[in-house]
Parts: sequence; C-alpha cells; structure tokens
Amino acid sequence: MQPIYLAYLNRLDIEELKITDDEILAAIESSLASQGRGLSLSDIALGHAMLAKAERLGIGQRLRFA
Repeated sequence: MQPIYLAYLNRLDIEELKITDDEILAAIESSLASQGRGLSLSDIALGHAMLAKAERLGIGQRLRFA
C-alpha cells in the first residue's frame, strides 16, 4: 500500500505565511468559479492556496500515514 502524506500547518505557520487580502480574494474567486462548474468548495481552494504558499516558503510539516 502506498503511503499517504498530509500537509499540516499550525497557527504559527499560518501567521508566518502572511497571507495577503489579495491572495485570499484570488483563492475565493477561483474557487467560486470552480464551484459554479460544480468542481470544488471555497474553503478547499483557500486551503490549497495556503498550502501552496507554505510549500514555496518551506513552512509547515509533511506527515506520513500508513
């Protein structure tokens, strides 16, 4: 069985990201467009935007399960 990896950001990680209002709005706009096509929810897209920025900055943890 292939291992499953989860990205985890705690409160301090999120504060360190310094997500801007523009980044939040861009994630929400993108997710609303996707939701209109029946593809995703806005909280998922915002979470993805935060995780993508964290990965670029080397913030957070990668947890292995199984």
